[in-house]
Amino acid sequence: MKKQTPPGQPLRELRKYAGLTLEDVATRADCAVSYLSKVETGKLTPADSFVARVTTAIADLLTEHIAAA
Repeated sequence: MKKQTPPGQPLRELRKYAGLTLEDVATRADCAVSYLSKVETGKLTPADSFVARVTTAIADLLTEHIAAA
């Protein structure tokens, strides 16, 4: 049987690809670092609104980084 990917795994991959820390994203998404970590590792299943908030935070931080370069 194929192992299922945790729902937060794509968030972790996106965050790491963007070169951001848990702290960076948690601060921007207004959530606890521990909560975000648990979502990324599959210990908690996030609401769709949380996923949207984190995705927006990552996009905003990446945009700011690119604009500053």
